[in-house]
Amino acid sequence: MVVRSVSDGDALAAELLLGSRWAPITNRLSFINLPLEDAAGIWREWEESRDYEGKESVVTSAHHGGLEDLLGTLLPLGAGTRVLFVETADPNWTLAVDNSVRGPDLHSVLTVQYGQKRKIRSVIVTEIPHTLEKKTRQDQYRGCYGARKLQVVGPGGFARTVAVINEDKWVFISNGDPFEFENTAAYGLPRKAERFTHEMLVDYCRHLGLDPFNESFYVPNGRAILVESIVSYPVREYSLAEARAGNEDRDVPRT
Repeated sequence: MVVRSVSDGDALAAELLLGSRWAPITNRLSFINLPLEDAAGIWREWEESRDYEGKESVVTSAHHGGLEDLLGTLLPLGAGTRVLFVETADPNWTLAVDNSVRGPDLHSVLTVQYGQKRKIRSVIVTEIPHTLEKKTRQDQYRGCYGARKLQVVGPGGFARTVAVINEDKWVFISNGDPFEFENTAAYGLPRKAERFTHEMLVDYCRHLGLDPFNESFYVPNGRAILVESIVSYPVREYSLAEARAGNEDRDVPRT
């Protein structure tokens, strides 16, 4: 799908994981090429090795349930102190998301701790429908700038990025060597928003063994692991509704 209007953005949102009800958590989905326990164990090991003021402990807990129940363990949202690892239909791929109020961004840790240090592949899938409604004043803006991105972190670190991002106009990005399955002919289309469509993103993911927007791809056995960093300093907390206000939920004033 090529998003040319707010209504197109709303239609795309309905096609995404859980109908985008859990955005911004599900705006960016990171997949680690490891079984569940191994993926979570490396994150815990890295978090325990960190030394910063206010850090008290790192706690790991196992959880069971449907995907929405498991995503609920990330609430309230805040500063990314909780990371949830979720099993997928392929036991060699694990989903990772955190409780950052602006949506997960695990790229740097996946690149360094998993890719560079341990030669483990990761795939980061971003799909944020463009729903921005511009008013006359900056504080009256409602909706989200659109972004569609596929990032592959190889065994040695960065490997491939292809994306279209709206920064008041659409920008096309292509870094690294394309995979054989990519539709590189589309990258020369006149309209930049059409160079990398949602359908292309889904197709590329399936070539990599992932089906990120299909709920049935997740929790075949209802298992997830939460890694939480306990800190002594105050962290502002947000409900899911507060995080979505003025963004995914355009008609709700920002908090």
